[in-house]
Amino acid sequence: MTMKKIVGKVTEDEKNELVMLFEQHQLLSNMVTLINNPYSTSKEEDRLTDEERDILYEKLIGNIEKSKLSFDCWWYERSKKYQWPKLENTILKIDFQTNEVYY
Repeated sequence: MTMKKIVGKVTEDEKNELVMLFEQHQLLSNMVTLINNPYSTSKEEDRLTDEERDILYEKLIGNIEKSKLSFDCWWYERSKKYQWPKLENTILKIDFQTNEVYY
């Protein structure tokens, strides 16, 4: 079992911002899954047309890309602010109980 190496800690507000960004990304991804299922609603009159689905899909994909960029920027900005080490083939993680950042 590998021990985690703690490299820093974020504030409660910073952690909450990351949680919000992650949840936003997940919500958008789930919405894409739903619109790709034309039978996700039982009432035919409630179903999207192919054109409506395509328009919504494009908007969702654009928003997913923006949310991913915001998520990546959050990590970049905190890494720079707290001067966390950059290690090849290593992903930083956060312990949401303690706000500690580790790899």
